[in-house]
Amino acid sequence: PGWPEGFYSLLAGFMEPGETVAAAVRREVAEETSVACGRVRLLNSQPWPFPASLMIGCIAEATSREIAVDPVELADALWVTR
Repeated sequence: PGWPEGFYSLLAGFMEPGETVAAAVRREVAEETSVACGRVRLLNSQPWPFPASLMIGCIAEATSREIAVDPVELADALWVTR
């Protein structure tokens, strides 16, 4: 909901208290797609328009390729190339 047909967004989520950035990335990707991730690299960050929030962009190395979408979280997911 909220995206025009044929449009996709990157995966996103929130960190849990005490969680590292890398752990949050791995958890969110696994929760939403069942894809496992290894190495996580921080790309950048910027303020987010919610109180005390920061948007953090990362790249993660997938260690599995099979996608199993959580229908509560996502309508669809797919692999794309650069």
